[in-house]
Amino acid sequence: MSKLVNLKLAVINYYSGEENAYRREQMAGNECWTSKKDLDWSGNKMSDKKAEMLELRKASGSEVVDVKLEKEFNIYQSMAQENSVITEDHEANLAVFKKITGKDWTPRSSKVADPKNAQQINKELDKLLGSITE
Repeated sequence: MSKLVNLKLAVINYYSGEENAYRREQMAGNECWTSKKDLDWSGNKMSDKKAEMLELRKASGSEVVDVKLEKEFNIYQSMAQENSVITEDHEANLAVFKKITGKDWTPRSSKVADPKNAQQINKELDKLLGSITE
């Protein structure tokens, strides 16, 4: 197991005991969610930078454009290095989640709730809890 995984596990397992099992699972899942979002954001920024470089490359040949292209390329290389760190972090988070929960992490759906389902849930809750209009 990597040192990074061990360190992350040590932080989460600081909250020991059965009473903190849910907290540990939530912490591990939150770390996966955060690193996934970081990875997505980084990938999108790198794609944008590639598109900028492609446009500059088409116009290369003048000193001004070539200098700007070199600058953008250097930024892209830094972004690629940062992306590999983010990737390593995300992979460590996935390993920690698996170790804590015994399951593979998958992103939760961020889709909006269906109003039809909400109406049905409210009806069921009214049966369970009593109508709020009573």
